[in-house]
Order: sequence, then structure tokens, then C-alpha cells
Amino acid sequence: MEILRVKELGDIYTGKTPPTENPQNFGNDFPFVTPVDLKDAKFIKDTERSVSKIGIKHTTLIPANSICVTCIGYIGKIGITEIDSCTNQQINSLIVNNEFDIDYAYYLILYSVPYFKELAGVNVVPQLNKRDFSKVKLLGTKNKPEQTAIATLLSKVDEAIEATQNSIKAAEKLKKALMQNLLTGKLKPDGTWRTEDEFYDDEKFGNYPKDWSFSRFKDYAVLQRGKDLTDNEVISGLYPVVKSNGVQIYHNQYFVEPPGVVTGRSGTIGNVFYIEEKFWSHNTSLYVKDFKGNNPKFIYYLIKKMDFRKYYAGTTVPTLNRNDIHRLKIAMPPTFKEQENITTKIDDFDITLNSKQTKIQTLQRLKKSLMQNLLTGKVRLPADFIAQFESTVEVNHKIEIA
Repeated sequence: MEILRVKELGDIYTGKTPPTENPQNFGNDFPFVTPVDLKDAKFIKDTERSVSKIGIKHTTLIPANSICVTCIGYIGKIGITEIDSCTNQQINSLIVNNEFDIDYAYYLILYSVPYFKELAGVNVVPQLNKRDFSKVKLLGTKNKPEQTAIATLLSKVDEAIEATQNSIKAAEKLKKALMQNLLTGKLKPDGTWRTEDEFYDDEKFGNYPKDWSFSRFKDYAVLQRGKDLTDNEVISGLYPVVKSNGVQIYHNQYFVEPPGVVTGRSGTIGNVFYIEEKFWSHNTSLYVKDFKGNNPKFIYYLIKKMDFRKYYAGTTVPTLNRNDIHRLKIAMPPTFKEQENITTKIDDFDITLNSKQTKIQTLQRLKKSLMQNLLTGKVRLPADFIAQFESTVEVNHKIEIA
């Protein structure tokens, strides 16, 4: 391993935003990359805006397979362009030369992001200009087969992470559809569908199963405003304090017995939490004071499905009045057992999602470990493994020259 500078990896270009007053500068020809487009994924797959051929003269066109690094504001966000693109002035783009494997260069820079942030400082707008960016020192190898071998291993981990993330998105969509069908009674817990003649048609509410009960929310569960607890009053303890945005602190006292269902009342509206331990419900939240003999987990999923936006639209600080929820008409499975069977079906999806999330965390730890060991040379790959990539590098080199 040896000390390299970013500028040794290739040519560096700083982006520029074409004049926005001329709408002809923007169109569908070239993706316009900004920091918001550099997400967790390795490749930049889509952008919010694009630059037209007319606007291209006002900025810099960088080729596909360029590494984009945010050096102003959101320091160190990184991605690789899939097609010819333009960037704004917050991004420095690296066009990697033939001596380096582009994926290796990407991981080398990604590993150095904490150092970039350190160099950018803690100013109001952190900045790492093109000159300083080009001089950043990296520890790496110039042996291209070894670069490719390292990058291949890391890419495989990234591919596994992306595949798992995609499967989570798919599972979340299925869960949403499952909840909608189970909580409205269209789908029975045994997996069969109710027929049209098994529903009542209410003029305002819509369809609901004939064997379900139908009344106002307060007849099935009673919401209560939480109690205020200032930062000065908090004494560190075992009991979670549930605010509108979740649990962030623990107190030495509680006043709600589990299980508990909590939703935001002020500030953050729409989050719903199921609490399985004794807790303190904060003033910014509403908690279920009385489940009226119904399954708490079913009430949790029922509230989670509700849309409260119409009750706070237009307000500066969103606030939810419990009486508005109490007046809502809802349909409920008549027995605790049926409610339990429905929640079990939904919970099964949560178990799958949690398993996938755990897998991602494991893969991310593996990636971090591999980067720390392989990119710094603490662990060197076997020579016979690296040798597998020598022919690949030679073929690529011939193609690039041609």
C-alpha cells in the first residue's frame, strides 16, 4: 500500500448550475445531479432535474462512470453516474483514469469521507474546495488486479444490501395491502375473501362486514392526552417517555401500564407506537386509556391505518384533538379472538421485515470491516485470488485503448 492523492486517480471537475431564469437550460437530455440525488445506493439512478442541450454550455458535462462527491454543505455524499450527466457547484466529479478500477476508486473515497468532513471544518456551510479535495491523501494500491479483486468483494456486499433493501420495499407494500384488506374485513384471517353479500353498504362510511360491529371510535377505545414532562424534570431511569416522534429519553417514573398504544398529538402527527413496557406518555402525544375489552394490538394497527391529516391541515404547528378521533365511525371485528387472528397475520410480516433489517445491519457491518481491512492493507487478499482478475484487467485495458 502507498499514499495516493485524489488527483492521481483521475481528472476533477467542479459542477455549475445553468442560469435558472432561462427555462430552455433545463430539459430531458442530461441528468442534473445535486447532493439530494446522492443517496445510499452506489449508482445515481435518477435525478429530480435535467439539463437540456442548450443549457449544457453553461455547465460541465461529465461522462458515465464518473464519481460524484459533495464537497459543499453535505460533505462526502457520493455516487457514480450511470450515463453522461451534469452536476451543480456543490459537487466535484472525478473521471477515473485507466490505471485505477473505478469501483475501487469509489470505495477508496467512500472510506475517506470522515476525513473529508474533518478537512471541511464545522463552518455554517462546510466546504472542501477543488484544490484541497484534489490533494486529499488516500492509502491504497496501484496494483490494478488487486484493486479489482477488492472492489469485487465490496461490490458483492453492496449488491446483497441493495437486494435486501428492495425485498424490504416489496414486503412493506405487501404488508400495507394486507393491512388494508384485513382491517376492512375484505380478507378473513383464514385467507379467504368475503363476498359482496357479506357486507353492509353505509352511505358515508362505505362497506363493512355484516358480522362486524359499527360505532364511534370512543366506543372501542378511549384516547387520553399525555402528561407534560420538561427536560429539567426528567430524572434518568428505566421507563421510556413516549413523545409524538417516539422514544428519546427515559424517566424514573411511569403512569401508563402496558401494553400501550400512543400517537402524536402535537408537532409530529401520524406516528403510532406500540409499547410493551411501563411508560410515560408525553404531553405531545395521545395514549389509549381504555381499550374497552378490545385487542390492544388491533387498536394499534387500526390507528396506524387512519389518516389524520384533515384534522390539522393549514395549522402552523400540527395539533390533533382526541375528540375528533372519538367521533369517527369505525367497523370492528366483534370478538377479541378474531382481532387477535388479524394482528397475528400482520405481525408475521413484521417478523419477516425485522429479519431483513437485521440482515442489512449484518451486511453493513461486514462491508465496514472489509473496507477497514482491505483498503488499508491490514488484510491482503491471496495472490491466487488476485490473479483471477489479471486477464480481466488486460482485456479492459485493450478495449479502453481501442
